[in-house]
Amino acid sequence: MYTITLSNGTRLEGFTLKNNCLVRKEEITPAMLRGKLSPVTITGTKSDSDNEDWGKLAGTHEHMQVCYIKQTDEGYALALSDIDNETWKESKRDSDIEYIAMMTGVNL
Repeated sequence: MYTITLSNGTRLEGFTLKNNCLVRKEEITPAMLRGKLSPVTITGTKSDSDNEDWGKLAGTHEHMQVCYIKQTDEGYALALSDIDNETWKESKRDSDIEYIAMMTGVNL
């Protein structure tokens, strides 16, 4: 079983690994993850049935994004991916500019 610890300390537990996704029975929504993916820590114990490269998943990821959340027969599948630092900085800068424009009434 795997646990995802979000940046605000929220722990999402009870995940298994299947087809490059973390899957659990309890619902996962985008709102549960929004603004909480920098950093993300994934912990757990690799089972014999895990065919994925656990080394790429385990540990702390500085910046992540949700690729998709999908309801399946087995529960909710969550696919996350890392964001490189340069892409993160660009996204943060664009977000900051949009926020300042909104707060000052400037149309971009």
